[in-house]
Amino acid sequence: GGEHEALTVYWADGVEDFHMDPDCEAFDEVETLMSGTIEEAQEAGHLLFLCSGRCYCHIEERFRKLEPDGIVCGCGTNVITKKYGEMIHHRISASDVALIRDTARENGIDILYESAERIGFDPQCKMVLAHVKRLAEIVGKDIGSVYVDPDQEGFTCDKVCIFTEDEEALKRFTEK
Repeated sequence: GGEHEALTVYWADGVEDFHMDPDCEAFDEVETLMSGTIEEAQEAGHLLFLCSGRCYCHIEERFRKLEPDGIVCGCGTNVITKKYGEMIHHRISASDVALIRDTARENGIDILYESAERIGFDPQCKMVLAHVKRLAEIVGKDIGSVYVDPDQEGFTCDKVCIFTEDEEALKRFTEK
């Protein structure tokens, strides 16, 4: 992939063509490079899975248009397949989310709460807000369309992302 980071995967039948673009900056180039490869692999019986750390609500339409056999998203918290639908959906319980939220606030840590349908964050958390605005631009969604207040009664999520530059605060947070 030129100047972009690439990862080569050897398929069982010797097909060799997989490209990795962690920031999705070269997707159009990668899509061109892979032209025909996806269909050939599927015709040969291989399953194409899109894997992303992003939760489902932030998987861009351009990736869904690849028509994968499945999507593993949210760092594995959600697995959706064409054939069987949603196979895995792990949620953090409301009581655990409340503990995470309160402990983060006590230690001055910014948290992004993510789930397949929505995201949550404290609007005063500047690091999270900057990340969410950038993500909203990338996926072409208004923040309000997927935002939910983490103080809402019974709020759950699939995973959390921690934003801090304070190693001591992080240590206190993880000890609790």
